[in-house]
Amino acid sequence: MKALFLFLVIAILTPYSIAIAEDYEKVIVISDKVGETIDAVERERFGLWPEIKGFKSTMFLQLSDGSYVAEVIYEENGEEKKTRTPQSEMSIKSLKSYIEKVSKGEIQPVLLTDEGKTEEEKYASYTKGELVSISGKVGASIDKNERNEYELFNNIPNFERATFYSIKEGGYLIEIKTLTDTLISVVSDTKMVSILADYVDRYEIIRLNRESFEKKWSIVSYDEQGIPIAENEMLKYHKKLSCCALGCGLGGGAVGLFTGIVISVVQLSSYLGPEDVNNTPVFIGTAVGGIAGYFIGNIFDNKFAKGVTIREIKKLRTPK
Repeated sequence: MKALFLFLVIAILTPYSIAIAEDYEKVIVISDKVGETIDAVERERFGLWPEIKGFKSTMFLQLSDGSYVAEVIYEENGEEKKTRTPQSEMSIKSLKSYIEKVSKGEIQPVLLTDEGKTEEEKYASYTKGELVSISGKVGASIDKNERNEYELFNNIPNFERATFYSIKEGGYLIEIKTLTDTLISVVSDTKMVSILADYVDRYEIIRLNRESFEKKWSIVSYDEQGIPIAENEMLKYHKKLSCCALGCGLGGGAVGLFTGIVISVVQLSSYLGPEDVNNTPVFIGTAVGGIAGYFIGNIFDNKFAKGVTIREIKKLRTPK
């Protein structure tokens, strides 16, 4: 009788045990820098998932079958929604490595797109730290007279004062007061204060010979506030357009190969006869085409990719 009772209990509980096992989900902590859930502030800090509008949070889960998913919660038309996308173990490890490197300052986060954000959301993740003194001549703020004297913030209508703060994300936040509004600009260059201090302290000399100043700090451009953009900041975001270089290299190689074949088949056949044709012109043509493609790719990189990067930095710095 006891055996029969035990059998019935097992028979009744087994389906529930299987169901629980099937629904088992283990939360994966990507990094102790973010914990179990990556929220909206952390998403901004690390430059993650810029394509997701209304983002609220992401959690990584390991399912009972050993597979991984990323569960994203977002808001759409005032309604909270949830979606899951499959993840590989390699992608999770890569994300962990990326977060760790950004946290240590070894790399900079990817710039997020401003598309779909309100003006308040764009700067919600930046927290003002301590006041930062630019120079003994101006202190932590640049007023209207100093603006005119040093040719800074000239494109800001009704300018009153610009105050500099540190931010925990690295870089500086500039709070710009006008007669009617308060604007915010973010500069990610950690050397900005040193550059501006040199600019202000030696302005009378720099005004007459700006080239020496630009060479000293490797200045590549200026934002609309007149603040320099140095090469070290640009290189944080600039990624070589290897696809352009590779595409041009392959294209050049193909042209070289075609040229080599034409030379080999047509020209040498005409002068030496078909039996004397060899592959040397083909190899030479391919090599020449490949080298030409490489240089064309680098031109694309220097002219196009760097130009895009500078425009993105200017866009990020634009007071809002």
